Amino acid sequence: MSHPTVSVCMIAQDEAARIGAALASVRWADELVVIDGGSADDTVEVARAHGAKVAVHPWPGVFGVQIQRSLDATTGDWVFRLDADETVSEELAVQIRNGVERPDAPDGFRVRRKNHFLGRWIRHGGWWPDPQLRLVRREGACVRGAPGHETLHIEGRIEDLPGHLVHDTHPTLRASLARVERYSSRLAPDRAHRKRIRGWHLFAHPFAAFFRKYVWQSGWRDGTHGFLIAGIHAMVKFSVYARAWEIQREGKVGASAGPEGSATTSGANDASRIRST
Repeated sequence: MSHPTVSVCMIAQDEAARIGAALASVRWADELVVIDGGSADDTVEVARAHGAKVAVHPWPGVFGVQIQRSLDATTGDWVFRLDADETVSEELAVQIRNGVERPDAPDGFRVRRKNHFLGRWIRHGGWWPDPQLRLVRREGACVRGAPGHETLHIEGRIEDLPGHLVHDTHPTLRASLARVERYSSRLAPDRAHRKRIRGWHLFAHPFAAFFRKYVWQSGWRDGTHGFLIAGIHAMVKFSVYARAWEIQREGKVGASAGPEGSATTSGANDASRIRST
C-alpha cells in the first residue's frame, strides 16, 4: 500500500541567508518546490542545493499569484506551504506525516506558529498561537486572502495539529524597517486601486493598528518588544496609505479608484480573482 505523498511549496526572493534552514527542516517531504521572484543573491543556488525544484518568475505585484504558482508546480497528494523565514519543528514534522496517513484524515490541517522578534518568542499582540492553514489536500486546494495575506485554502473539514512552526520574522530592527519598506511598496498599489485615500486615513489607520496590537491584544505584556511591534505595525499602515495617496495624487492608478472599497483596475481585479478562485 502506497503512502500519501507530501509536497512543500515556497515563494522566496533574496532569502539566501535563511532558505537553507527552512528547506532543511522539511527534508522529510517527498517534493520541495520554490518559486523565486528574481533574487539578486544566491537564493536559487541554495534552494537547488537542498534538493528543491526551482522556477524563477519575476515578482508579479501580488503575493497570491506567486503562491498559486508554487501550488500549481507541486505533484504530491498533500501540500504544505512554508515561508523562507520559517522552520518546521521535529514534533510538527512527525504530526504531519501521521496526519496525512490517517484513514479519516480531514481536508486540511492548521498549525500554530511561534513568531520571534529580535530573538524573543512573542506571546501577545496576536502573535501566538497564530493558527495557520498550511497543510491541505492538493486536489481542490487554491489560494485566497486579502492582499499581503494570501495563503492556501480548501473547502471541507479542517483540524488542528498541536505542533508548531518557528517564524524568525524580525531578527534585527534593520530587517524590520526593511520589511516596512518592502511591504508598503508591494501593497500600496493595490490599496490605491481599491479605495480613495483621504487625509484622515494617514492618521486613523496607523493609530488603530497600534492600539489593536499594544492595547486590545495585550502587546504591552511583551514589554519593549511589544511596544516596538505595535509601532512597526503602525509604520506599515502609515507607509502603505501614504504611498497609496501619492500614487493617486500622481495619477498612476491606471483608472479611477472609485468609491471606497471598490476595485476598478486590472491590478485589483487580479487580487479579487485570487480571492475567489
